Amino acid sequence: MDSGLRPVGGTETPPCPQPQEGVTPVILSEYGISDVSRSIALNRLFRERGWIAVKPEMGTEMLDCGASRAFAVADHQTAHIYINDPSVKEEVKTLLAATPGVEETRETDFSGLNPAAQERLPDFTAVAAP
Repeated sequence: MDSGLRPVGGTETPPCPQPQEGVTPVILSEYGISDVSRSIALNRLFRERGWIAVKPEMGTEMLDCGASRAFAVADHQTAHIYINDPSVKEEVKTLLAATPGVEETRETDFSGLNPAAQERLPDFTAVAAP
């Protein structure tokens, strides 16, 4: 039986073993990545406004998330925005709205979640334009 499975990424081995008769394998990813036309360095913009704190580590600067007033954690087309200083939240949202390449900013209500979980969640998410 020809399963249709072929090697992936230059490997010699197909991505899963030969399936049993009557079994149809499905290979998928947990999320999709779509094309974007530019890079947006949100933490650089935040640093220019004094919202980012850094600390020296092994001869270089490292982001100090706990000491930063606001910071972004990018994940492909989205950036999770964390606000440690509530006084800059509206300024951050205004900056994101005015930043070329940011298509939208999404704010989610996490009020129904356990308080321990809420403190680790982003305040909002910025989504890149294609």
